[in-house]
Amino acid sequence: MFIIERAAPFSCEEQKRKSFPGGTSPQNQCGGRSDKVPRLQVKTIDSEIATAYVNTCKGTLHVPFGWCLAIFVGNSPRPLLKRDIMERNQPSGRAVAAFAMTHTPGLGNGLEDPPKEQVERLMAGFAEARAILDEARPELVIGLINDHFDMFGLDNMPTFSIGIADDHWGPPASAENWLQMKRGRIAGNADYAADIYREAVNSGFDLYRSGSVELVHNMLMPFKFLRPERDLPIVPIFTNCLAPPLPSMARCYALGEVIGRVIARRPERVALIASGGISHWPPFAKEDGPEDDELNRRMLKVQRVGPGGRELDPGVRDLIHKREAEMAASGRNLINVEWDKEVLAAFERGDKKSLLEMTYEEIERDGGNGGHEIAMWVMMMGALNGAPSRTIVYEAVKEWMGGVGLISYDRRLSL
Repeated sequence: MFIIERAAPFSCEEQKRKSFPGGTSPQNQCGGRSDKVPRLQVKTIDSEIATAYVNTCKGTLHVPFGWCLAIFVGNSPRPLLKRDIMERNQPSGRAVAAFAMTHTPGLGNGLEDPPKEQVERLMAGFAEARAILDEARPELVIGLINDHFDMFGLDNMPTFSIGIADDHWGPPASAENWLQMKRGRIAGNADYAADIYREAVNSGFDLYRSGSVELVHNMLMPFKFLRPERDLPIVPIFTNCLAPPLPSMARCYALGEVIGRVIARRPERVALIASGGISHWPPFAKEDGPEDDELNRRMLKVQRVGPGGRELDPGVRDLIHKREAEMAASGRNLINVEWDKEVLAAFERGDKKSLLEMTYEEIERDGGNGGHEIAMWVMMMGALNGAPSRTIVYEAVKEWMGGVGLISYDRRLSL
């Protein structure tokens, strides 16, 4: 393990005069960028001491995330990635990447609907996140997701659940076309999932335990853009976001802390992906909805059954698409950009207090019935001890009736 201490910074002039081991310094040009160069002293547990000089000046080694780094060990100066400093003499198990991302169905077969420039900005953001995930080299993904009545029905809707299996499946045949992905096996990690399950139960969370799960856009939409190879095992953890009463944000954060404890004591390199949000008002039935609304009445029957319900009434999907088209063409404001930006800013600040104080009524009013999916983002924040995030991209996509966002914790996890 490394202990990192911040030492007094070198000025640019001191850099030029400094006699480094080996006789030269790669940081010999300040370029007018900064008067001071931060110095980090890194001590290993076996008492070997290395000094890392982190520089934003021109002419030095540029590594991911905009930093410049060189390390001197003994008399041999050599460039090093930040992650190499953190991983040397340290167990490999930790969260190495974390993202929260909207899973709007529009990202499936609706990419031609919004303005081209808007889609291009989203694709550039997804590509950036994909590169970060590749660089992090995770061994598995913990997916923080919600179910859309593909696993559970209204008559059997757990508050929290976990899939403990080495094999999961998705998408269902009925979703292959609009998701634009073929059905297939998705690897799981039963041992890791069982460890989280035990830790959760011992911590006062009575999770519902299932075996192999059915994954749709809740997990596969992030995989489509961030890991199209679908080659990483998934530990799926579900949160009820559709059947009130819903768990509070504080409860979701606390379960995230439980997950974080498991990550910290196991050897695997883990990526966290939270899926859902931000503001959107998708058509789905409420138990207290109007009886004279055909869509609400038929959807309610499907939702009550859960798995297999859509097969009982295949025409419901066409009714949903018709209602979505009507909503999109109605001129109603179905995206709350101000709320989306407030939520994103809270994650960027690591503002745990504001996020945990959000109530069901406030989210329903300001973020819509789909805004409750922000619970998974809060759970991930809990797993990362309230760390601040970075917004990679945000677009208010009218044609998809929702705010589409992607945040990352790469700057915190790379330290």
